[in-house]
Amino acid sequence: MKKWLASGLVGITALCAAFTISGCATVGSSGGGDKASGSQSASQSSSSSSSSSSQGGGSSGEITVWNIDTVYAKAQSLGYSGSLEEFMETIKGDPGQTGATGVGVSQAYIANGVLYIQLDNGSEPINCGTVKGQDGAAGVSPKVQINPTTKMWEVSYDNGASWQNLGVKAEGTDGQAGSVGATGVGIKTVYIENGHLYVELTDNVTKIDCGSIETGKNDLTGTDIRAYYFDIAGDVLTDQVSNVTTILYMGEEVQVADGATYTVCSDPECNLVFRSKIVELAEGDNTFYIKVVNGAESKIYTVNVYRAQTFNVSFDTDGGSAVSGFKIDENETFEAPTTTKLGYTFTGWVTAGGEAYDFSAPVTADVSLTATWELDTYALSYDLAGGTLAVANPDSYNVHTDTITLNEPTRVGYVFDG
Repeated sequence: MKKWLASGLVGITALCAAFTISGCATVGSSGGGDKASGSQSASQSSSSSSSSSSQGGGSSGEITVWNIDTVYAKAQSLGYSGSLEEFMETIKGDPGQTGATGVGVSQAYIANGVLYIQLDNGSEPINCGTVKGQDGAAGVSPKVQINPTTKMWEVSYDNGASWQNLGVKAEGTDGQAGSVGATGVGIKTVYIENGHLYVELTDNVTKIDCGSIETGKNDLTGTDIRAYYFDIAGDVLTDQVSNVTTILYMGEEVQVADGATYTVCSDPECNLVFRSKIVELAEGDNTFYIKVVNGAESKIYTVNVYRAQTFNVSFDTDGGSAVSGFKIDENETFEAPTTTKLGYTFTGWVTAGGEAYDFSAPVTADVSLTATWELDTYALSYDLAGGTLAVANPDSYNVHTDTITLNEPTRVGYVFDG
């Protein structure tokens, strides 16, 4: 429309006058609201048939059929030089107001077997009903074994990390290990869709509709961003997640100002876009980007997410009873297991470098430990019942002593009988 008016040929009023469109008289001078009226009148006239000319007598400027091609052609004949799309923009009404932004989820938790959702508008938690909470890692059934050294039955309640003597002498072979318990079900994700709050569980089957939620006010402006659970410093967002978190649903984590849009990208220029806004996380450091656009403004945020790694813990008992290895999350700690060995006293666990392992230190790499032992020495004492020894007998032995040869004592008036 700017091309038309700037050319000094004719205004929208002149066009409407030429077509005698009702309501157009004010379009050329009163802006967006009146443009909408003009467009509506033209559209209404378009829907009427050729009978319009017979319903009021008509004036010399009236036409029978009102469609946009006819109007556009007339505009061109009056000097309008823009495209059809530009012409449509000049007669289009103002857009409606943007709807209010929904409330975000602050946290989801299970208490006393009931799932609660806390929104970030400070309202009371939403009771989603009773659910089966997460049971954690796969359950471990008790294991039993026969100690190869003591031949006593032992039981373990921690998957073989430690063993308890049952006080029963074993006869026969070791029993088989118990079966592993079923894996528990936990919360996979929480999200809002069509004004309803949903919770999906890790069984990939259960989806709980927690009902509708109230809409909150969006106080963000420009290219500002809010990302739940993230720390924001300038244009950098940071977060740390556990190893079990393998995916981030950034379509649920991010909020921008009314009228603004955002994309999630793998490169700093935001040429490579995650259209689903779902980001898969590798162990360790992960970096991706968010581009926010609001009108002519745009801003790119750097997102750094650290996913905890897992490490292997293994044990070499150096001839002692077996101790099973396991995996552990980064920065976690574990308790020292015990082991036994005939003829030795267990003294602890050392690293490959021979240093005593600190079990209070967080794990930051694979751990391989070796058991250390102290050889037990047993004292021998003799009651000679009044006799004497010309050559002393041994006063001690250990597990490596094969045989002990005893010298016979002598006593006046007696013969040694054993």
